[in-house]
Amino acid sequence: MQQLLEKAAQHGVFLSYDGEYLKYELTVDEFPEDIKQDVLQNKQQLIDFFKAVQSQGESVERPSLTPRENSETSEVLSFAQQRLWFIDQLEGGSPEYNMPIALRVEGSFDVEIAEQALQ
Repeated sequence: MQQLLEKAAQHGVFLSYDGEYLKYELTVDEFPEDIKQDVLQNKQQLIDFFKAVQSQGESVERPSLTPRENSETSEVLSFAQQRLWFIDQLEGGSPEYNMPIALRVEGSFDVEIAEQALQ
């Protein structure tokens, strides 16, 4: 199961288990079909794997991201992304483009749903 989790992560799909549901988080635009099929075919085994790890008081760590090699198949940045990257390289991590905001929420608030919406 660890290999499946690592393969999924390499394709921008991060799997987790919250004690009730198998969940995923994407860092790509869509869930790659081959990974989706692997997850569906191994869903119960993945849940059992997560349960076993959690029962030992451990957690399944998210695999670290590794930079892709520059190649012709690499995705191209938009002009706006290139500009922000250039400014960051030039000014060394300037917070100039950070946009802090504070919101007042009344009533019940589901943090997990808010995080998904912001992602």
